[in-house]
Amino acid sequence: APLPNKHVDTGMGLERLCSLLQDKTSNYDIDAFAPLLRALERSANVGPYGGETGEEDVGNRDTAYRAVADHARTLAFALADGAVPSNGGRGYVLRRILRRATRYGQQILKCEPGFFAELIPVVVETFGE
Repeated sequence: APLPNKHVDTGMGLERLCSLLQDKTSNYDIDAFAPLLRALERSANVGPYGGETGEEDVGNRDTAYRAVADHARTLAFALADGAVPSNGGRGYVLRRILRRATRYGQQILKCEPGFFAELIPVVVETFGE
């Protein structure tokens, strides 16, 4: 019998597919994240993003870079879709994401307070219409 849907969902995700096509070992090393990581480097006081993982990521610096960049993108997309931070449900999840991103930025990357707001225009420029 013919399949009801004639497409294949590999479950791979856009970032993973891009990392394969761009010969990158991490989804965060693809060209879509580069502008966001460069902007974050300008605010960070711990040196540039190096793409290190595991034991090579001393002090979790690169983990923090990736988390903050991903959280900036997540929050910008969620807000654009109409979600708002609140005390319950998905709004509470957004608050937790924002707190984690700013904590990593300030504690690990040594960014000044307010750094996170500078990342959102980069997300819009990179992913906007």
